Amino acid sequence: MKKYFVILILLLLSAPLSFGSIVIKNGLTHVHSLTKGGEDTGKIIVKNESDKATKILIYKLDLIAECGQKIAYTPHEDFKYSLEDWLSMTIEEKVLEANEEFTFFYQLNAPENAENGSYWSMIMVEGTDPYTELQPNGVSVNSIIRYGIQVVADLGTKEISSLMIADIQMPETEVPSLEVQVRNEGEYSEKVRLYLEVYNNEGEQIATIKGLSRRVYPRMCSDFTLPLETLEEGSYEAVLVMDNGKDLFASNVSLDI
Repeated sequence: MKKYFVILILLLLSAPLSFGSIVIKNGLTHVHSLTKGGEDTGKIIVKNESDKATKILIYKLDLIAECGQKIAYTPHEDFKYSLEDWLSMTIEEKVLEANEEFTFFYQLNAPENAENGSYWSMIMVEGTDPYTELQPNGVSVNSIIRYGIQVVADLGTKEISSLMIADIQMPETEVPSLEVQVRNEGEYSEKVRLYLEVYNNEGEQIATIKGLSRRVYPRMCSDFTLPLETLEEGSYEAVLVMDNGKDLFASNVSLDI
């Protein structure tokens, strides 16, 4: 039997979230409002849902989502928007007993000379005990799970949104979809949801297709996928709408299925 070893990074917004024996109980995105020279604290709640003890590792990484490139999770080097120097924790590892729930805290301290805008980093919670999954083809896959908790600090107050569609593609795949890249030209991160209003040749709306919500960081991009498999073959006109919870941004799109 062949065995493979992989690492999965989970970066979602719902809570609680579980995969394997480790559960993050209070969500994977934490947003803080700070003033220059100000401070704030946050907490991460982790639970071991297995019947045996397991060790977790806790550390920081930067999340960089450059347009046209894969998302990178890297140790801090010289990233302008990193919270590395603002974000401190007092724990690096912890053994969780069976069914134990554990809360650890982090501290944010904004420097006096920081510019207004959003800053962010990842707090990683990594299990050290792999779980094994047997695939239908007989391959055994051992996986290590790392949860990526996005910690965002907003310094000052956002006044306007500067979101734009950077790219739209309909790849030639068996299941049709609309691939959309959204760029944030502003100084603050934005939680964005896309949806597509589809119209037939008579101008009647026949479908509304909704995508997942994603955070788009300053000067960065996020990729969205809108599945189109519910549409029959043909040509359609559509309106692509970006919703950040306060404003709506719309673009016209022609679809050929």
